[in-house]
Amino acid sequence: KSLLGSALVAQRRYDEAEAILLDAQRDLAAAPSLQRELTVTIGRLVDLYDVWGKPAKAAEYRARLRTTF
Repeated sequence: KSLLGSALVAQRRYDEAEAILLDAQRDLAAAPSLQRELTVTIGRLVDLYDVWGKPAKAAEYRARLRTTF
């Protein structure tokens, strides 16, 4: 899901990408063994919100990145 979300960001299909990336984040957060994948997905959300022009959302997820380590 996360990789698909990233591909949608590259295609500028931001609404679709957001839904898929948020879904991936929820799934990964429920699986402690997938911490690295969760971190990658949160980074992809940061990228999405940066290119989509939503700096407040990007900052929110950037802060989550700092707390996932």
